[in-house]
Amino acid sequence: MPRFIYEVRVKALGYRLRLNDTVRVTYGRYGLDGGRTMRVIGLTLDGARNETILECLA
Repeated sequence: MPRFIYEVRVKALGYRLRLNDTVRVTYGRYGLDGGRTMRVIGLTLDGARNETILECLA
């Protein structure tokens, strides 16, 4: 199975996540409509937008 890296933007509570945590992502495109478990491999805080940008390995 091929591996992909996704960039996921989450609001406010994303700061609770740490590297290597697993998250379940559901999105209507990119084959994620049924949801997929991913590992967090990168975190970036965007204070101007009150978002956390996750890099996730699927």
